[in-house]
Amino acid sequence: MALDTTPYWVDSSAMPKFPTLARDLAVDVVVVGAGITGITAAYLLKSQGRRVALVERGRCGGVDTSYTTAHLTCTTDLRLHALAGRFGKEHARAAWEAGLASLDQIVANIRAEEIECDFNWI
Repeated sequence: MALDTTPYWVDSSAMPKFPTLARDLAVDVVVVGAGITGITAAYLLKSQGRRVALVERGRCGGVDTSYTTAHLTCTTDLRLHALAGRFGKEHARAAWEAGLASLDQIVANIRAEEIECDFNWI
């Protein structure tokens, strides 16, 4: 018997479902993938006046984003010393700072849109 590893919040959350795209759209930008990164990119582009289409083959936030604990970090796949060794200290620092900026952006979006969630810095 296979163990079901689907997080309980995947099936219990009230995520909206959207219809399949049924017609051509005139947009400036197409964002492919509606995880936290794609949704944030689409949000920021839209807030800058771009006409944006956000497309997702399944459920928004339904793959990597929904299978995490929502613990946001700015860690990279490689440890910082490995990044520095491979790409130099400045590039490693830039990767770290980009991660911090992404966390700040998420907080700014939560505040700007008055999103009711349990976000906390720990």
